[in-house]
Amino acid sequence: MNIEEIKSTLNYLLDNNLELVEQGLDKIAINIVGEAGIGKTSIIKQIAEERGAGYKRLNLSELEEIGDIVGIPQKEFLMIKDNEEKRVAEKLIPQFVNLGYNLCPDCDPVMSYAIPEWVPTDPDKEFVLFLDDFSRANPLFMQAIMSLVQFGEYASWKLPRKCHLVLSSNPDSGEYNVTDLDAAQRSRMINFDVEFDVQVWSKWADKVGIRSELINFALLCPEIFTRKSTINARSFTLFANACRGIKQLDNEQSLEKICLISKGCFGDDYVSGLLVQFIHNHLDKLIGAEEIVNGEWKVVKNKLIDNIYRKNSYDASVASTLTLRLSNYIEQYFAQGSAAGKSDKVIDRLVDICTDDKDKTLFSEDLLFRLIKHLHADYPQRCQKLLKYPQIRQKLIG
Repeated sequence: MNIEEIKSTLNYLLDNNLELVEQGLDKIAINIVGEAGIGKTSIIKQIAEERGAGYKRLNLSELEEIGDIVGIPQKEFLMIKDNEEKRVAEKLIPQFVNLGYNLCPDCDPVMSYAIPEWVPTDPDKEFVLFLDDFSRANPLFMQAIMSLVQFGEYASWKLPRKCHLVLSSNPDSGEYNVTDLDAAQRSRMINFDVEFDVQVWSKWADKVGIRSELINFALLCPEIFTRKSTINARSFTLFANACRGIKQLDNEQSLEKICLISKGCFGDDYVSGLLVQFIHNHLDKLIGAEEIVNGEWKVVKNKLIDNIYRKNSYDASVASTLTLRLSNYIEQYFAQGSAAGKSDKVIDRLVDICTDDKDKTLFSEDLLFRLIKHLHADYPQRCQKLLKYPQIRQKLIG
C-alpha cells in the first residue's frame, strides 16, 4: 500500500471513530509503519487539514522525561462549595478558596497527573493527535502510552471525545534503531505497512514545484530509492531543493556542484553518477507537460517523437514518464477549477495525442488507456467531449 492509497482508508477510520464515540465505544488508534521519509507525517497533516480538524505532532523519539508523556504528578484535594465537590490541584487551592470553596476536612489528598500541554482540550472539535516515531521512543514511553492508545486516557486525564490518535513507526528491518512492537502492543491498534511509490511522490513534487528534470530523473531511475536507507523521498527532496538555484544542469560547473551536493545528501557518488549519465543522454531536456498542453501541436508532436524514439527505437520508460507527468499536470489543472474554455484546450490536446498517429505512435495503447481512464473517472464532466471520438471511446471501453 502506498501513501496515497491509505488516505481513503484513514478517512474512513476517522469517520468510524466519530460514530464509535456516539455509541459510547472506544476510538481506534492507527499506526502507520513505513521507511523514513516516505511522507507519513505529511499525509496525516494533510488529512487533518482537509477534514478541518485540529492537528498536533508529538515526536516521541525527542522526549526525555516520562512526565512529558503522562504529565507531572500532583496532589489533588477535595474542595466543597454548597453541595458541589471538586478535586483541585494543590497549587490552585487559593484560587478556589477565593471562589468560596472549602477544603474537605476529613478527606485525604490523592495523587494524580497534570494534563500535558500537548493534549487538546476542546471536547467538541475534531482533532488528530499524531505520535511520530513510536517505535523509536524510549521503551518506557512506549509502555506508558499503551493505555492512551487503547482507551484514550491515562490515570487521571482523558483525551477529548473527538480526538483521534495516529502513530507512525519505522519497520524493524535492521536499518533503524527501533523497538519491535510485541503482540500486546500491536493488538491495541490497527497497523498499516506503507511503502514508497515514486509515482505518488512525483504528483506531490509537481504540486510543490520540484524542478522538472529531477522529477523525471526519479521516475526514470526508481532503483535509487531501493539501494539504501539514506536515499528516500525526504533526502531526494532535500537534494532537489538544494539544486533549485542551478540554472542549467548540463554544463561542467553545474555538474561539479551537483556531484558535491549529491554526496552530501546521500553519502556517496551513486546518485550523481546516474544523474550525470541521465544528463549526458539529454534526458534532462524532455518536453514539459505544460508545453505539451499549450504548445503548437506540430512542434509538440516533433518534440515528443524526438524524446520517445531514442536512436530510432521506442523508449517505453520515457513514454511512461511523459504520460505520468502529463496526467499529473492535467489533474492539478482541473483541480484548480479552470474555466471551461481552458479545459477545452486541455481536452483538445488529448484528442491530438490520441488520434494523430499517422507518423509514429506517440504513446502506447496501455499508456493512453490508463491516462484517459484515470482522468475520465475523476473528472467525467470535463472529459465528456472525449467521448465524441471513436478512438477514445474505444480506449475508455478498454
